[in-house]
This record gives sequence, structure tokens and C-alpha cells, in this order.
Amino acid sequence: MAEQKLLTREIDLFAGKNLNNDKIVSNKTFTNRFYFLIPATSSLYSKTNYMRILTKRDLTKFNNQNFVSLTDDSFFQKLVDHMLIDNNVNQGKVLKVDNHVVGTNAAAQGAGIFVTSYDFAEKWIGKKPFNLVEIPTTLLNFDIAVSYHYKASTLIKEIAKSLEALEEAYGKKLGII
Repeated sequence: MAEQKLLTREIDLFAGKNLNNDKIVSNKTFTNRFYFLIPATSSLYSKTNYMRILTKRDLTKFNNQNFVSLTDDSFFQKLVDHMLIDNNVNQGKVLKVDNHVVGTNAAAQGAGIFVTSYDFAEKWIGKKPFNLVEIPTTLLNFDIAVSYHYKASTLIKEIAKSLEALEEAYGKKLGII
């Protein structure tokens, strides 16, 4: 959707997933890391192993677990679904939500497992029991970029550079860069 809006010049700038199109300049700022937020209501919850890194072998344990999902039109959810399907994991989608904030909140409250970023889960640390299991970028890769039409004005290009600097600072804050 953002790619099409940039091509038709309906929007001037897009900050989000890296876009691959000859008519769009897309400057990658960082690769976001994602985590399975596993609430205490899940059989995968561990009282002693709060944060850990997922192995491909561990992924099979997620089969038939309850999941909170983004809506079907979400590009990110399609990436998550693809990762799980490729690893023969059936999700029991018990709730579909419109955004990561709502999904993270629902998962932290016990609705099911949700794929989120650390910064969304951080506000729940110490308030609700859950685990964060880091998904290696070899399984789920989401490059963040600032994109604009290749014929954008000088002003848009300058704003894009400023936005790139903000995203890079955010990536550093998260410890990703």
C-alpha cells in the first residue's frame, strides 16, 4: 500500500519496511528484532527462563498454541505466518487485532502468544508474567527504511535524511545498531 502511494505521489515519505522498486529510493536504517511474547497462560511459559533466543528446533513447540494475530491485510503478519508455515507450525489464532500495541497488550494480559518488538513489551515487564523469546533474523527479517519517490523534491530528500537519523538513533536505543 505505501509503495503504491509513493509511486502515485499520494504520499511523499514512508518510514517502515524496506521497499524494492526502481522508482523508489529506500534507505535501510536497521533490521528490527522481534520476539514471541509468551504469556503465563501458555504451556510454553517458563518461570526461570524469562528471555531467551529461539532455536529452529524450539519452533516446533509452538505448534497448536493460541496466538494473537494482526489482521489478514498486515504485511508483517504475512511474514510471521510464512515463517510459521515454513516450519510446520499451526497457529490457533484466537484474536486478531489492528496493530502491535493492541496485540502486545492482549498477549501480556494472557490472550495468547504474539510476535512483537521489545519496545512494545517493555512497559509490561514486572507487571505481568511473560517470556520474550527472540526470533533470529534468519527466521524473521524485517528491514526498516525511509523511502521516497526517486523524483522527490530537495525538501523531501532533506526531511528523509532527518528521519533516517531519527530511525538510526531509535535503532541504537534498542541496541539493534
